[in-house]
Amino acid sequence: MNLEFELDSFLSDCVGPLPGMGHDRKTPRISLVTPSYNQGQFLQQTILSVMNQRYPNLEYMILDGGSTDGSVDIIRCYEDQLAYWRSQPDGGQAAAIKDGFSRSTGEILGWLNSDDLLLPGALAAVARFFSQHPNVQCLVGGTVVVDAGLNVVRGRLGLPRIVLGEPESLCSLLARRGCSFYQPASFWRREAYERVGGIDPSYSFAMDYDFYVRLAALGSFGHISKLIAAFRVHAESKTTRLQAVRRSECRRVVAQYQDPGHHVRTLLALRNAVRNLPLRIGISLGLVSMADLTGLSRSGYVDW
Repeated sequence: MNLEFELDSFLSDCVGPLPGMGHDRKTPRISLVTPSYNQGQFLQQTILSVMNQRYPNLEYMILDGGSTDGSVDIIRCYEDQLAYWRSQPDGGQAAAIKDGFSRSTGEILGWLNSDDLLLPGALAAVARFFSQHPNVQCLVGGTVVVDAGLNVVRGRLGLPRIVLGEPESLCSLLARRGCSFYQPASFWRREAYERVGGIDPSYSFAMDYDFYVRLAALGSFGHISKLIAAFRVHAESKTTRLQAVRRSECRRVVAQYQDPGHHVRTLLALRNAVRNLPLRIGISLGLVSMADLTGLSRSGYVDW
């Protein structure tokens, strides 16, 4: 199964912004930040996955940590469609994300790492959900895990690693010591971000988990059962190299709260497996297509 075939037109050169992109007051403004450092191999696909959303009120920023691999040349190709970008040494990923959000003006926020992707229709779906659910502070959706070549990664029994995510609560996040969803498939309101104090740059890996736990203290997350992001694993990704750091930092987060216990963690793991298994089997048997789970249309684009 290769997403590159299905998303070929979507990740081709930018189709250009919709008229009034970034200034359409009829739609909620979404501010998206991409932290980057020496990810030139994947950066252009990440940028195009955002630009080709053609979302009419997008504020997109790229904060590069001083890359030396050609990333800056890639960013310059798209600088006329960026609200802000810079390339200079910084305090790392979390500091770059925090800096980007401090410069943003959107009412909905999210970040997309420079090796991950948004899937077609993602921003439109996110904006529509928040408009229809004014009391939800954070939204999560589904993610497909891919490798460097956009091949869908397969796990046990050869089934594709596709995760729908769940409407997490503070209890479930603490019990899991992690999340039922992947970071690029999450968005939240600016008000909530500021209320909980934003991103903590003292974390090198679990800055997202720490942030989600604080967000969940405001209320359970919203959820859409569509794939809105692709999470890429490869030899140089943090997920591949820094699992010990992840576990240590997640324990640091949980230690600040009352751990719900092992039995709750076990029940949640079983529920998560049951939730995702039928979908993975359906895709493997050809009963469900990737297009059915995303905003992919015949033309490869979805308008607001």
